[in-house]
Amino acid sequence: MFLRTLVEAYGKHPVWTDGAPWYHEACLRLGLEHRRYRFGEWLFQAMERAIQMLKDRTESFDDHFPCMKKECILEHVWRWLNLFHLFSQPETLSIIHNIRGVMEMA
Repeated sequence: MFLRTLVEAYGKHPVWTDGAPWYHEACLRLGLEHRRYRFGEWLFQAMERAIQMLKDRTESFDDHFPCMKKECILEHVWRWLNLFHLFSQPETLSIIHNIRGVMEMA
């Protein structure tokens, strides 16, 4: 379901995974090219580091801003992830840098 949502939002692209067997089947069903990175390769290290950073930041966010709603569907976490993604984009960082420069001049 997660991969299907990504395909609907962004189209079909190759999917890189660590080789867990369920990824290959999911990619086959969706008509996606499945590529594997292996333990010890530079891509494995880079991907695992990026995933761990995202997990750590998401957990930290939830620790500081836990949801108080009953039957929470983690909407606040999705909003934070979208904002985190937005502020990770070079264009957004450039805009923020320019705004800071203008504010410092005032």
